[in-house]
Amino acid sequence: MVECLVLPGIGGVAVQCLLLACCVGVFVFKRKKEEKRLGPEARSKEEFTLDASKQFASAAWLHCMNLGFASALNTLMAGGDECGWYWINIMVDTTLGTAVAYVLLLIANAFLKKKLTPAAAEEFRSGEYKADDGYISMKRYMKQLCLWLVVVSFMKVLMVLFMFLFSGPLMGIAGFVLAPFLSEPWLKLLVVMIAFPLVMDSFQIWMVDNFIKKRETHAIQGTVEDLEAAPELDGFYVERSAEALLILSERCEEAAEEALPYLRTKCDEAMHADKSTEFAGSAAKKAYPTANFETQYKFQTIIPPDQAIVE
Repeated sequence: MVECLVLPGIGGVAVQCLLLACCVGVFVFKRKKEEKRLGPEARSKEEFTLDASKQFASAAWLHCMNLGFASALNTLMAGGDECGWYWINIMVDTTLGTAVAYVLLLIANAFLKKKLTPAAAEEFRSGEYKADDGYISMKRYMKQLCLWLVVVSFMKVLMVLFMFLFSGPLMGIAGFVLAPFLSEPWLKLLVVMIAFPLVMDSFQIWMVDNFIKKRETHAIQGTVEDLEAAPELDGFYVERSAEALLILSERCEEAAEEALPYLRTKCDEAMHADKSTEFAGSAAKKAYPTANFETQYKFQTIIPPDQAIVE
């Protein structure tokens, strides 16, 4: 049976373009439904576009990581193929990974509130793009985009660790689900890269948009804010995790401050040593202008060993 490979030529690229178009359709559908339910003023088109762009940026980054991890896991672990590992990546990222990204975003926001001033931390608050003058600030958007990419990167690392630890059961599940499509590699490729991603990515887009957009006073967002503030709920663990992260960052800063003078001293010593060598060489050339200091002398014996007189 021919092995199923992810993105085999131009056909795979066309498959990804089709999937991208379907994801855009999900965003448009969600926008229309939100306008009908909450009104057009609930979230402006500019804010919606910025929220969607963060998801597209993270999806592109995760897609590249998925392709790399699919090939790496297929090489390191026996059994399965790239399509199987790609399917596992998609399923894990869109289910468990979505929940982990949500928790990591809460921890990151709580950490920034403790680390920065309230005004600086507010700029990282997801979905809050407008500055004090009421206009959208691209500086805020870039900060939130960078934070979100860091969050999804850490999420992906955790998911890869999860897949490595539970590779056996996960490959068994993948083999069972994909078994009806094993006869034709192209059919398996379409199922892995179109059918399942379309359903699961739509679910992930919908859920992620709910917690990266601007928080309002309605029920869903109120629940999120209560989760951050109430220590008796899961917000307690978020606060403890943020405090642990704050302590870790302080320890790293202290270690960097202690190591910086040592590194600076070593750099100064190396620079002074180079200058001393250069000065000595220039001084010797001034003292002996006709001397050739680059000549390498070769010494030979006057009488070769085979012609030596043995007494």
